[in-house]
Amino acid sequence: MSHGKKVLVVEDDELVSAIAISMLERLGCVVYIAIDGPSALEIMGRVEPDILFTDITLPGGMDGLALAKAAQARQPGLRTIYVSGDIAATIPPEGLGPYERALGKPYRKADLQRVLGELLE
Repeated sequence: MSHGKKVLVVEDDELVSAIAISMLERLGCVVYIAIDGPSALEIMGRVEPDILFTDITLPGGMDGLALAKAAQARQPGLRTIYVSGDIAATIPPEGLGPYERALGKPYRKADLQRVLGELLE
């Protein structure tokens, strides 16, 4: 289901990023990496990802929610996975849209696979 899907991972913690990348690659995804919102948007100028996988807390003055809003403005319908250690406290009061899911840290490969499946069905 996720084989060959392009995923843009936006995570500033190298270890957390490496784990996410490893899981996504084992699920058959093609992974692009950014460490903050501005660099993610720059990558989106060259690559049209199927899924934006972003930490909510990011450096560089743009959090994951603002990044997703900017990315979805460029690419309407972009599927988005928000990741956070405290997901309940970071989801906006209005909730998530139909193409958005939240994943709490730490997560297992099975959790990631389930969320990918929900977004790609």
